[in-house]
Amino acid sequence: NWSESEFREHEIENEYGETEKIKLAERGVLIEGKETEKLSEPMTVCTFEETENGVKTKATRKRTRKKRSIWAREVRKLSDNGHQTSIITTNYKLSIILIGIYMFARWCQENYFKYMIKNFGLDMLISYYIQKISDTTLLVNPQWRKLDKQVRSINGKLKRLEAKFGALTYDADDEMDEKQNKKYNTKKAQLQEDISIYRKQLEECKKEKIEVPKKITFEELPEDEKFEGVYNERKQLVDTIKMIAFRAETALASFVKNYTKKPKEARALIVQF
Repeated sequence: NWSESEFREHEIENEYGETEKIKLAERGVLIEGKETEKLSEPMTVCTFEETENGVKTKATRKRTRKKRSIWAREVRKLSDNGHQTSIITTNYKLSIILIGIYMFARWCQENYFKYMIKNFGLDMLISYYIQKISDTTLLVNPQWRKLDKQVRSINGKLKRLEAKFGALTYDADDEMDEKQNKKYNTKKAQLQEDISIYRKQLEECKKEKIEVPKKITFEELPEDEKFEGVYNERKQLVDTIKMIAFRAETALASFVKNYTKKPKEARALIVQF
């Protein structure tokens, strides 16, 4: 955790329109990826290695590649219980107060949906009536979805292998002995072979995916994949009414909190009524 002396107090407005004080601190952070890039000129790196006798010796190596990296801002909020919440951004134009507000706003959104789902059933079906789907309705082709999933999976595995290969090349040492060099070349050859296999699989899947239409009509669906829909046309209207009810509840809670000992319990009091 960061030292509490780094945190400074700032004032922001919460979801109820009240002014709150929060403690924020900021540092620069260097984010490094697994992928590497070639250096324009070789870079000399000095390290200290321990020999079999326990003596540390200085070793000089030349690097021809380096890991991809980017500088970002890390802003942390200090809670009253000492807990620190972090957010990382590459936006250098925003002030630390605005970042704190956006962090707070995200929590408000999460709390809002959690409250609405629990108390107003925002994600619930309002009807169990079944209706037939029109034969002309466009749907995502199940075969295309399956191929798209395969492409994503293979591409993810390929990226991980390429990152391993880049890291292996980055860690290569020009002064390796014969045994180390043999082990390095074996591992490198295996990775190259695996990368070649996955690239071929990816190319084949992409070609197959191009030939399959992304969307088809309901009539074109195979019989074993056809289904019935739920009559849900009124849900948007019902959800709108629920949100209006929440706003009314919030307005009443804002009025009542001025007459209660604990303002945060005003909403619970309104709910009881």
